Amino acid sequence: MTVGFTLKLGKRVVADFCAQCSIDNFGEDFGDMAGVSTKADTHAGMFAKALCEDCGLIQVDHEGRCVSLDCLKRHGLQYWQNKGGK
Repeated sequence: MTVGFTLKLGKRVVADFCAQCSIDNFGEDFGDMAGVSTKADTHAGMFAKALCEDCGLIQVDHEGRCVSLDCLKRHGLQYWQNKGGK
């Protein structure tokens, strides 16, 4: 699920959140950024660039989790300390 806002001009703006921000903001991961890369990409150390409404410009794994060490919310540090959250 993505969170949408309707502006006065009638245009729809969609906000995307990484998995961690989705959980922080809404209590669950709606998968906004899941699937932008593959599991094989993640295992090979390749991550997709994304724009999270809370983290800023980041990289995400195949499940939409922020892996960026310079994330505004420090999600990437947690990700790597936990070796991918597993």
